Amino acid sequence: MDNMKRRIFLGLLSVSIAGCTATGAPSNEDSPNHQIMDTQFTLVDPKERSNPDESDVDNRFQHTANVQFNTTKNQIIVKGRLKSGSRSCMETVLESASYNEKSDTLTVVVSDNRDESATICTEEISMVAYESTITFDSSLPGTVVVKHQSEDQEIVFTDSFTQ
Repeated sequence: MDNMKRRIFLGLLSVSIAGCTATGAPSNEDSPNHQIMDTQFTLVDPKERSNPDESDVDNRFQHTANVQFNTTKNQIIVKGRLKSGSRSCMETVLESASYNEKSDTLTVVVSDNRDESATICTEEISMVAYESTITFDSSLPGTVVVKHQSEDQEIVFTDSFTQ
């Protein structure tokens, strides 16, 4: 195997091994100066994002998000829970992270997409906890908008956070 084919193979292998962790900078069409330097997205244990003392069962199964502005590292950290259908055939991903310079707003979209390779889908409803870190090259945006998108591209949750 020549070096080029080996690099392609190893690159594809590392993507498939990474599983639920994604890094890199999604396309940033709203920002001509590309202020987003890096993004990371990881699915985490749902128990870390739920309150076991929560007495209201309805609140346990609601979309949530929380944003931290880390000015020391120029990072926005989004922690949330997305209400999802069958985990046997759904995949939760960072759909986009885009910065709009005019409004000084970062918009983060987390999406629940159908895994087309799945052959059997179960019918359970679950909460998918995630954490995403968006690193900027300099100062942080004044506003962060977090959106959750269903498999049919419908926005099912939106929340806004300011520094």
